[in-house]
Amino acid sequence: MPKAWAGKLVLVAMDAVLLSVAYASAFWLRLGWDGAFGKTETILYTLPVLLVISLLVHLRYRLFNGILRYASVDTAVAVVKGVTLSVLLSCLVLFLLNRLDGIPRSVFVIHAMGGVLLVGGARLVLRTFRLKTRSRLRDADTSVLLYGAGDTAELVLRGLRLARDVAYVPVGLIDDAQAKHGQRMHGIKVFGGLSALPEVAATVKIDELWVCIPDNMVGEALRKVYDAARKLNIRVKILPRLDRTLLGTKIPAGKDPNISDLLRRPPRSLDRELMRSWIEGRRILITGAGGSIGSELARQVARLQPQSLALCDLNETNLFHIHLELSSSNGTFVKKPYLVDVRDSRGVERMFKDAEPDIVFHAAAYKHVPLVEMNPCEGVLTNDMGLRNVALGAIEQGVREFVFVSTDKAVRPASVMGATKRLGEVMVQVLDKYNSTRFSAVRFGNVLGSSGSVVEIFQDQIHRGGPVTVTHREMTRYFMLLSEAVELVIQAGSIGKGGEVFVLDMGAPVRIDDMARDLIRLMGKEPGRDIAIEYTGSRPGEKIHEELLIGSERSKTPFQDIWIDREEIPSVVEWRYLAEELEVLFDTARIGNKDKTLFHLERLVKAFEPATDGSELVRSHNGHSSAEARTRPSFEVSPGRSAPASVPWVRSSLS
Repeated sequence: MPKAWAGKLVLVAMDAVLLSVAYASAFWLRLGWDGAFGKTETILYTLPVLLVISLLVHLRYRLFNGILRYASVDTAVAVVKGVTLSVLLSCLVLFLLNRLDGIPRSVFVIHAMGGVLLVGGARLVLRTFRLKTRSRLRDADTSVLLYGAGDTAELVLRGLRLARDVAYVPVGLIDDAQAKHGQRMHGIKVFGGLSALPEVAATVKIDELWVCIPDNMVGEALRKVYDAARKLNIRVKILPRLDRTLLGTKIPAGKDPNISDLLRRPPRSLDRELMRSWIEGRRILITGAGGSIGSELARQVARLQPQSLALCDLNETNLFHIHLELSSSNGTFVKKPYLVDVRDSRGVERMFKDAEPDIVFHAAAYKHVPLVEMNPCEGVLTNDMGLRNVALGAIEQGVREFVFVSTDKAVRPASVMGATKRLGEVMVQVLDKYNSTRFSAVRFGNVLGSSGSVVEIFQDQIHRGGPVTVTHREMTRYFMLLSEAVELVIQAGSIGKGGEVFVLDMGAPVRIDDMARDLIRLMGKEPGRDIAIEYTGSRPGEKIHEELLIGSERSKTPFQDIWIDREEIPSVVEWRYLAEELEVLFDTARIGNKDKTLFHLERLVKAFEPATDGSELVRSHNGHSSAEARTRPSFEVSPGRSAPASVPWVRSSLS
């Protein structure tokens, strides 16, 4: 006989015996010993009817199918329902058979209460016995303290008691809610808040601290937990959010904290319905779609159900992978990938005619500061001429909205990359003034998870045994998770009226030195002992501290994490003048004249000071030093000119 059927038969037999005892006991409690003995014939005559009905009802309520070690409140409710219904049906059947002759009516009430106590109590006793037996047999040697005495912790404790193959023993809980201090959950005490961790660690052995409130645990709070546990040599694990549907299953593995967890921000006030209504049913084009930001933009836009999604990139491999990924899940509206160099105006024009986009996200750019610093001509051609080509293509095609992805390095730029991005902001603001296409820019700082980010570099250095190289002890940067940044880019685009430079609230800047030390510790090492940290000095184009705003003033938007930089291009500036200046810049970049390119870029971008050799500015053109170039009027403060109504002639004259 299969083991499952054997177990069910045992439960059937157990319930039959217990219900018989409850029925006989009801007579004894109602009539006394002598009276019950006198009703023996009645009891024996009616008991089979009662048992048949009761067991059938119990079968209906699946009381023989449950696994005893998973018995819970639901099991108790099923027992109450099953016993109560079976008593009512038995009473009705016996009334039809013999009008309940010789059976006091109160016997059925007493029998119902006794049946619930015996049938339910037996299951509870068996469950407790199984759990205690399993606990004695388990060779558990890892003591666990749970942080957060809520629903997740309750499910974790229950799962630990039921699991067959885990080697963890819960020794206590801590929670910052003072009302829970001193209480118990599944017999496990809540010792206090996070501040009580040293005292708890001195009282009981703690190997791991499990964070059981991941939904509310954001960067700064998690950092406090991590730092407190690290001082006591306690490992920290973050448990995923547990659903009630996981009840009775094994505990999912916790994960070690990573730098993203330590920098995670509180949930943002976003209007996802507004984002969806902006994207849904429209044709979208994303340039630089193979890059970190562009590919995440493509993923999030795809979830908002556009009519079509066109992906453009020059990197063949990256474009292939993101197109394959999105085609597999959203193949109905992902158009063919466009292997187009944004520096090629004719290729851009062909792409626009084929894709016919309504909204353009322009993320194509060279972004690595040192590389662009060493290759300024390529940086100008891709970041500025590429933007010019895509922007004019959008105007010619009648695109409704154009969102330019910028960077905090555009604020008072010290690098060629930052200067090209600032010039890009200038371009979209000027173009917005004279065209029906609404242009806006979104400026933000470093993104965790982007290719070539400082986190990737540090992790690779740690894996190789160090040293970890930090350019400057005091250097700080703004950081945001990739998914957060892209979500805010889409939100900013959805509220753009035209001409804005949106700025994302990146929170407090992070010291790169602190980040390096955190990463070393998160990877199980100790900075200075296991992994050395070397300070190499700032590289050309790097600033010690980045900024998000050019001016001191900012305008609010309906969203607390999105601002508008109020440093605007003067309304007197016209595209004709800028186009002429840009063409001179692009001509020098095309022929690879580095000095002339830097000279013209410096003239066009206010506050840009190119890298020096430490004593004097070394870049010059036609006998003018860079210092002299800065005294000449830059584009951003150019004298007034009359603005044309439109610029339909630009493509033919500048392509």
